[in-house]
Amino acid sequence: MTTDSLLPLRDVTSHLRVLGEHYVGVREIPVDRIVGSVNRSVDFDRFFRTGKRHLRQRLEALREAFGDRPMPPITVYEAGGLYFVNDGHHRVALARQ
Repeated sequence: MTTDSLLPLRDVTSHLRVLGEHYVGVREIPVDRIVGSVNRSVDFDRFFRTGKRHLRQRLEALREAFGDRPMPPITVYEAGGLYFVNDGHHRVALARQ
């Protein structure tokens, strides 16, 4: 893993004492605290940029589909005050742009 890599959740939780998980509802989170992924850490870097052509095309399609309208919420896990995306990687990438 390079310093630009997106953190895999499993690497972080293997160093923490995880006591469980619970749903906290829909809430706003700071995009700069989203640092990793549950299962797609190889698709994006730590800034949620991608070098993969098909993923860039997906980003453009989402940008066109939503325009200035709000996008649906993402699903994340929180560990130690940092957030890891389970669903919504492309939406995070658009928000970071």
